[in-house]
Amino acid sequence: MNLSTLNILIALLMTLVIETPIYYLLLKIYKNNKIKDILTIILMNIVTNLSLNILLLFIPNNLLIILFLEGIIFLIEGIIIFLIINRSFFSFLYATISNLISYLLGLIYSHFIYIDILNSNNALNILSTILIAFIAIFVIEVLIIFLVKFIKYKNKKKEEVE
Repeated sequence: MNLSTLNILIALLMTLVIETPIYYLLLKIYKNNKIKDILTIILMNIVTNLSLNILLLFIPNNLLIILFLEGIIFLIEGIIIFLIINRSFFSFLYATISNLISYLLGLIYSHFIYIDILNSNNALNILSTILIAFIAIFVIEVLIIFLVKFIKYKNKKKEEVE
């Protein structure tokens, strides 16, 4: 696996690790945390993140272009969240918060951690380890979300029987 592919996968997983819990909390607040909605949000983040990062491989990489593209992603995610929770202000507020947090942590990673990694002799090994760590964190997050849903489902069934 080359550095570009590793960077795209790390960016994707970093986004999923950061934004999935934020959006899950939004869904819980609005009592709209159906599995299909959670999966829609995960798919939304996969599509928007991969689209952005693959596009950035082919266009000049400057701050104005990145902010413009991030703005488009914010609008797309805000509209999708609006369609799920049906509250415009909060949809765009959460899209702003989650994307801002994700973007800022990505900047910290790329400007402080990534540069040090590239200067080391084991850059590919270190990046592969980071990728595996993000995969593990994301899998744990998703498992916790599904476990919470399963427990609630079992408790609801138990209450119906009693």
